[in-house]
Amino acid sequence: MHPGGDSSPSLSGPAVGPVPYQYQPIEPLAVAYASPDIPTSPVPWPIRGPVFLGPPPPAPPKKKRRGWVWLALGLMAGTAIMSPAWVDRLGAHPASMRAVQKPTPTPPPTPAVVTRPGDRTADRARELHRLLNLVAADQARALLAKDEAAFLGPAAVPAARSALQRRYRNLVALHVSRLELAADWPVVDAATGRWKSGLRYQFCFVATACTPDSVTEPAVWEDTEAGPRLVSLALPKPSADDWFGWVQPWEVSDLQALVGTRTVVATTSALKGRLPGLLAEAEKAAVVADSFATGTKPDVYRIYLAGSKEWRSWHGGSVASWAAGVTRPIGNTHNDVVVNSSSAPSGYLDDLLRHEMTHAATIHGQHWWQDNWWLLEGIAELAEHPDALTATQGSAETRRYIRNSWKRTLPGEDPPAKASLSTVAAQYGIAYLAVKRLDSRFGREKLLDFYDRVTEQGKDKGDASSAVFGLTWVEVEGDLIKTIVAFR
Repeated sequence: MHPGGDSSPSLSGPAVGPVPYQYQPIEPLAVAYASPDIPTSPVPWPIRGPVFLGPPPPAPPKKKRRGWVWLALGLMAGTAIMSPAWVDRLGAHPASMRAVQKPTPTPPPTPAVVTRPGDRTADRARELHRLLNLVAADQARALLAKDEAAFLGPAAVPAARSALQRRYRNLVALHVSRLELAADWPVVDAATGRWKSGLRYQFCFVATACTPDSVTEPAVWEDTEAGPRLVSLALPKPSADDWFGWVQPWEVSDLQALVGTRTVVATTSALKGRLPGLLAEAEKAAVVADSFATGTKPDVYRIYLAGSKEWRSWHGGSVASWAAGVTRPIGNTHNDVVVNSSSAPSGYLDDLLRHEMTHAATIHGQHWWQDNWWLLEGIAELAEHPDALTATQGSAETRRYIRNSWKRTLPGEDPPAKASLSTVAAQYGIAYLAVKRLDSRFGREKLLDFYDRVTEQGKDKGDASSAVFGLTWVEVEGDLIKTIVAFR
């Protein structure tokens, strides 16, 4: 987060003109479920915390049964010699010597159960699930082909049509490059006879060679003779422990967007006048963020400029009062950068974007954030102001904090949500000083290697320090503390 700033959720050049949209259709998501007993909802996202994976246990040693093997081979050979096919290949034989194989009758197929709209049986749920996925696949093709009428076709009521229209227009504006829609298993509402089924979006923007992100919206459908008709479409409701699947800006607000070489920027109609400047600064910040990227660089950086209402609702809201920007992981390969317009005047936008977009380049989905706040934020601070901690970056607040309040430990957690701006600035300053020291002492390559091992791979700092720096973590941390103390 960026103070006054940022953070990944606490588990949580010259300006470039817009690039013309090039439609490249994809194959729709194939969905085929044979039984209501087979789960159809996506696997719940893991709760926060490390997931440990290991090699499978070794298979038990096979017992030697050579006697049985020879017996089986003898039986198989006898069967092969006596089969009609081999007899025919050996030429004509007397009928008394010809092997006779009785025909095995094939039972007739079980007739399909015929269901009709209004039925509330498991068989009807199975048929409706098939129909819903046909509708969803048609809608995905329609949106990629920019056929708005076809995309809105399943709407049964004006509210559903309005919800679909918002999604259609926003996704087109954001240059959606890949879209797959699929319906979860439907469950009938006994009171209304309508069917509830989550509608799953898998989507990418701008880039076609991408790993799609996913969000599921609760939907209600009517089962009619003309096919399923959409009655309502609600916003996602992930649990507090979910990393991904939170409300996307394109689901809840009407957006305007511009696309550059490395970025796509979007905002509401009220703030659309800031889009050209936002795009220009984002393109410049992308060069810096790319230089810090660990692993694969983002295919495109996604930046949203939020008004006060949107700041409280996009991605579930719940951002610290002191934050001016936040980076939200929305999948294993993408992050959304959200900028609070009221805390980010144009003169401050370049610093803030370098900070937040470096988070987007160095965080890949779930990561080890506990006790690593200083490292996560220090990297972003180094990208924001690589040379020194100046007065505009909180140098005075940091010195005062070091002299009066600091416990000589590296901050492992976010500042409290209602912390004062001076306290927040000081803790970000300490994070910067620590990472700046690692960068100047060991070099950028080793810094990023250490960062990746600790935050992305979940390695112990001691193991990572020995492997990367050739020193114990006690030695390295002690040097960081001394460097910070000297700054006061």
